[in-house]
Amino acid sequence: MESHDYAIAHFESMSRFAAALKALPAQILEHSWSGQSFGSWCVVIRHGGRISQLTYDGREGHLALRHSTDRKPPYSYGAEQSVAGNDLGSLSAAVIEEVCRAIAS
Repeated sequence: MESHDYAIAHFESMSRFAAALKALPAQILEHSWSGQSFGSWCVVIRHGGRISQLTYDGREGHLALRHSTDRKPPYSYGAEQSVAGNDLGSLSAAVIEEVCRAIAS
């Protein structure tokens, strides 16, 4: 894979993730991605009035979800909840399903 392909793969997986969130219904409010930090990324999501932050640490391969008690920025987030699965960075279908369940619970 060439270096510019990583960004393409990331945004393709974010597109699949956004479509899955729509079915909850939930929406992405904020997004950041860093190709220079091992492909780490972060999204802020709203579902049913609750704000959640999903972060992926590309170096550690760790995907975590945190919920906020705030409904408007600036958000303060609670304890981290690990989201398990394989192929975390590219958000495989199984990981997207697990993340959606965690957001909805």
